[in-house]
Amino acid sequence: MSNRCNPQIIRFWAIFDLIITGILAIPFTAELFIQLLYTINGLLGSNGSPPAFDAIHWLFVCFTGGLGVLWAIARISQPTSLLSKIDATGRLWMTALLIYFIFLRQAPLALLLFVVSELIGALHQLWSLRRMAGESKATR
Repeated sequence: MSNRCNPQIIRFWAIFDLIITGILAIPFTAELFIQLLYTINGLLGSNGSPPAFDAIHWLFVCFTGGLGVLWAIARISQPTSLLSKIDATGRLWMTALLIYFIFLRQAPLALLLFVVSELIGALHQLWSLRRMAGESKATR
């Protein structure tokens, strides 16, 4: 793949991530989000009540949200092919983790929504990078 990329695609997925991880970065909104996740889970016929979280659990939720916000800001401000490749790889890793925790550790089925969004984000960016590489070769 070349160093060419589509900045609009990179920024789109970064803004998507900024919204979701921004919610998780703030304790009050993180709690609302987890409750919503379990409400959706209940509508899917599974457990609709979140487990009790201790302070350490909330710390890691908010810490992870904060890191996601920083990663999104990096991609919004510098939408490079390298960051797009790293993001696509990370999305595939997150997809694998989600599948593991959903099917082997009984995480909420509602997280399947994130499996879909992570896969679409990874494939969209990889497709864009491949397409741009093909266009680059065609213009040589």
